[in-house]
Amino acid sequence: MSFQEEVRAELLPRLGGRACCDRAALGMAILATGGVSFSSGGVRLSVQSGRAAVVRRFFELAKARYGVAGELRAAKTERLNRATRYELRFDGKDLLEPLGLKDASALLGVRRQPVLAGECCARAALCAAFLLTGYAADPHSEYRLEFSLREQATADFVRELLQSASFPAKGVCRRGQFVVYLQGMDAVGDALTLMGASGAMLRLQSTGAVKNLSNEIHRQLNCDASNITRALNASEKQVRAIEAIQRAVGLASLTPPLMELAQARLDNPNAPLSELGALLDPPLGKSSVNSRMRRLMDIAEKLGEEGEHA
Repeated sequence: MSFQEEVRAELLPRLGGRACCDRAALGMAILATGGVSFSSGGVRLSVQSGRAAVVRRFFELAKARYGVAGELRAAKTERLNRATRYELRFDGKDLLEPLGLKDASALLGVRRQPVLAGECCARAALCAAFLLTGYAADPHSEYRLEFSLREQATADFVRELLQSASFPAKGVCRRGQFVVYLQGMDAVGDALTLMGASGAMLRLQSTGAVKNLSNEIHRQLNCDASNITRALNASEKQVRAIEAIQRAVGLASLTPPLMELAQARLDNPNAPLSELGALLDPPLGKSSVNSRMRRLMDIAEKLGEEGEHA
């Protein structure tokens, strides 16, 4: 089961509760799928989805809360995959007023926003919108939550609803759909919690923790590899410089401390400076070894310059 279907499976049983929340959820379900149409027979309301369980749940909700038994239909889409599309139809006169969608001042007399009595209704509306139009990306790949609405007015309402709860919701038009989306682990996780999918939120956080740990391990490994490469390159330059001194004037020409370090480097070409320091008598710290090594490099550079001018 995909992550978004896990979210739906967790949200579906949460539909149904207070009367105000049921009104908000069913109203959003109708508006989210563009299920308001007009004919000579009046207004028809519908809920549409490719998921039979979701449509069935709204059928049960309408019957239990309002005593209205909608008409269930199923049809194959015209797309290549010929997926089944489910539709729940209602006569407008049965639900427009109970849902608070009848408004003489609105276009064609129908509100384009569900009625919300409080924060609980906002949660119910978002839950309904996600069940019908939502998408949640696999947290292993990205953190993204979307609502794809058929009408801009409904999309604007969902976006403003999220923004009023301090979510950084954004909107975009994609393939004829008005998409409202959230990005980022914190925003997506908090939205899942708000809608009631706390289990999905915990999985999201768990996946995020594993990803962060994995990224940190890779970062540390890359950092260690880079440090090792730099150290080996530096050691190689030091060996070449000491060999140049040996060829030009011999190591015996150096002061005893520098000669001791030069010989230690030749004997241990890949050893880090801290290990070289431990081999000296008396042992030296890394900074002291580094200081002496710079003096050896300077001597080799000067000898090279003198050789060029000779």
